[in-house]
Amino acid sequence: MSCAGGTPYGEHARRGRATHRGRRGAARQLHGQPRLGARRTPQRAPSGDRHGSPGPRARRERSRCDRAAREGDRGPPHLGSLCRRRPRLRMMAGTLEAVARRTWKAATPGARALRGALVPAAAAYAAMVTIRNRLYDAGWLRTRRVPARVLSVGNITVGGTGKTPTVLWLAGRLAARGWRVGIVARGYRKRRRGVVVVGEHGYPLVTAADGGDEAVMLARRFPGVVVSGERRAEAAAFACEQYALEAVVLDDGFQHRALARDADLVLLAADAPPAWPLPAGPLREPATGLARARAFLSLEERPTPGWPGVPLFRGHLLPMGLVRANEQGWGEEPLALLAGREVVAVAGVAHPERFVDTLVGAGATVRRVLRFPDHHAYDRGDAARIAATAGSTLVVTTEKDLVKLAEFPALSSIRALRVQLEVEDGETLLDLLLRDDAQVASRGESG
Repeated sequence: MSCAGGTPYGEHARRGRATHRGRRGAARQLHGQPRLGARRTPQRAPSGDRHGSPGPRARRERSRCDRAAREGDRGPPHLGSLCRRRPRLRMMAGTLEAVARRTWKAATPGARALRGALVPAAAAYAAMVTIRNRLYDAGWLRTRRVPARVLSVGNITVGGTGKTPTVLWLAGRLAARGWRVGIVARGYRKRRRGVVVVGEHGYPLVTAADGGDEAVMLARRFPGVVVSGERRAEAAAFACEQYALEAVVLDDGFQHRALARDADLVLLAADAPPAWPLPAGPLREPATGLARARAFLSLEERPTPGWPGVPLFRGHLLPMGLVRANEQGWGEEPLALLAGREVVAVAGVAHPERFVDTLVGAGATVRRVLRFPDHHAYDRGDAARIAATAGSTLVVTTEKDLVKLAEFPALSSIRALRVQLEVEDGETLLDLLLRDDAQVASRGESG
């Protein structure tokens, strides 16, 4: 089915169901108020079945693809990934991430010594990533194209820089201009393998365990289709075929080069000293990779330097209100509910300090913070601990966490803070991302 035309989302919709299974983990509680060459022509990707493993056509295509190209859809290492199916390691995920971040900052003699010991591994990792990028640039590793414009949102550092709200902003602005848009996400730590239709029409069709927590949150916020899959090219091809998409917004796709894209929007983190690549630092790839970006976006007052000649845009996350799960779905409540009220903050995100700062800015008094590892799979024990810690105090979490916590009866009154991205000169940024390569090259030469 061509992506240049077709029928609306509803004519392609087929509802699916899934079950959820929690996993055990541990939280760390913080008391008191926290501180703040010539290229080969990209080939069209195959599509697969709606859920689960790809179909026969996709499997035949996969067998012809070399191993390096297949690995192009794998994300960078995550400290929590080793803990996925091992309970003892899973309990250590938050501690390991905290140790890693202290090591990367190298603020103490011990942290500096540990970082120094990791430098050889970081140098080897950087060399491998550089070689991989050069093979893609020269066309030796194959990229696969789908019949739609692909705009990628990503970064080069580990941790949150605002990719998810940026994906929502970009998909929404494209839809407002009349594009038939879909979102493709990896579905980090999702249980169901292969391509999964996570949601349609602003309604999730699967749980966070089966589709990924961020993907399910996107499905609740975006009125179009959201698809997740380990292999982004297969997920994008499926979405184009089934939903006649004209544009695909690729979530966290900067390093996933097996899917050809028309432009990369890269989020910049806060200003910091020059960093090492993993595991001695937070970089997913050497900073030279920033040259691939069409534009930069930063939600920070003092972002890290970008790349010469690539424009930088500014954005701000604005609190819009609260959401609460009910029998009809998620209901919105006014932000004024927080004014002058004590709350317990629960966050399983990379940088909970930003979340807490937003609560304080909305007038809330944050009595305690329960911090969990990023993408944490909550279980009944976690829910019971949260409820016992809060007592009668209002519990507020992030929307990404609410898609997992809302299922526990002990947390029936939990709310989530809803935020929305506002981009300065956003229409100019969108125009830049929609220009073709020839137009961008011509503008650069004339400038």
